[in-house]
Amino acid sequence: MPDMTSDSGAELRIGIIGTDNTHAYPFTAFLNGWALDAPIPAVLPDGTPVADMYLWGTYLRQQTEAGATDVPISGARVTSLWSADPREAALLGRACGIENLCETAESVCAAVDAVMVLSERPETHAAYAAMALERGLPTFVDKPLADSLDAGREIFELAERHGVPCYTGSALRWAPDLIAAREYVRTRLGAVRAVHVPCPLELELYGIHAVEMVNLFMGCDVATVRAIGGTERQVVLLEYADGRTAVFEHLGFVTWPAYSACVYGDRWEHRVVLDGVGPAMAATVRAFVEVARGATVPVCPPESLRLNEIVFAARESLRSGKVVSLA
Repeated sequence: MPDMTSDSGAELRIGIIGTDNTHAYPFTAFLNGWALDAPIPAVLPDGTPVADMYLWGTYLRQQTEAGATDVPISGARVTSLWSADPREAALLGRACGIENLCETAESVCAAVDAVMVLSERPETHAAYAAMALERGLPTFVDKPLADSLDAGREIFELAERHGVPCYTGSALRWAPDLIAAREYVRTRLGAVRAVHVPCPLELELYGIHAVEMVNLFMGCDVATVRAIGGTERQVVLLEYADGRTAVFEHLGFVTWPAYSACVYGDRWEHRVVLDGVGPAMAATVRAFVEVARGATVPVCPPESLRLNEIVFAARESLRSGKVVSLA
């Protein structure tokens, strides 16, 4: 791997494995740009409508037309991509000028400096991440990290053995609106006593978004987890070791990015509503470029595993109807 530290002027070559969770679209666009003569799709090639496409696409176009210096992100670009759906690969290749549309996931790692694993299927993440980590390539693994805590630990243990930076996280961790709200809460509300977070879509694949938002304001020292719900709504109560509580809920019928949080402190309350996903997506990619150039990973493995453990506990409680205790 060439020297890609901040002192190096070489352009960072990013490889992307998987496109089926749609993050490959904005992540690639915020690095490579999106051709003006290529409409940003409102639906995927299989016909699935995705509201996020309009939101991040609008942000990208606005920033580009305004002459923003940080969008598209300079000094790095996606040069290799593999998708299980050749139609998605062709669309992204054409719109974003990707040089290598690879026939296999492993071949993505052959001529790049860092890799983003963006498959929606968490059971594939350990194998895909290994392809990059064993080559010494800095790696970002999209949510959910893996299909079990053991598989997640294996990813981080492999990264440690090879001395390679590897991390995971929801894009909401880098959302400017939420970061600003956290700073406001710290200075104005006093000690945080409770948080309520409503989220779109279902708990299984998207629970990490809610848990990351709770973590921003309350941390992850959760003692017990209990969940109730059905196919269209799941509600989760987190009780902390010191008696604080957080509630997050997933509304399966809400398919647009309706993320918000209400934070209750000793002195007041504060509500924040995420204003579009574009800034969070761009910030997520920017953070990965910094890591690939030598910065410390923004999320340590123990924290990532703990947040994923909370999601797994919520899923188990929903299945069993019992309270799940965390060590």
